[in-house]
Amino acid sequence: MAREGIYVDGKKIIARYVGDKKVWEREREKLVLTWNYLKRWSLSNNVINNYTAELVDSWETSVPVGTIDQELTRISIGDRSWKAKMFALVIEDGNGTKKRIISRIRFNNFTDVYSFVRFTGLQSAGEIKMFKEND
Repeated sequence: MAREGIYVDGKKIIARYVGDKKVWEREREKLVLTWNYLKRWSLSNNVINNYTAELVDSWETSVPVGTIDQELTRISIGDRSWKAKMFALVIEDGNGTKKRIISRIRFNNFTDVYSFVRFTGLQSAGEIKMFKEND
């Protein structure tokens, strides 16, 4: 069973020091998903005023039609990072054996979503790391 946290006198310990040197710190975020993309992301036209970027593709997959959501605190590509609220994977019926796959990332503000879309336009393939706050 995983430890829920370290407590002393009812208070959660988030860092440990020896003298004035920090020797341990509780991670505030954890990596929950890594997503490789091969195309440029774009501003979503389907989700008005939600600060959402999306990537639409078609794949042959046995994954059932539906939506998978994951709450986030931020995403990163290489050394760039943006605050984000949610990652969603929407799987819809497509043509023939292929299904329509829509990846969406909802950001906290327009500046972040626009910066992300612009960055992925300059670097159209990469790996996105998605983080959420530790419990």
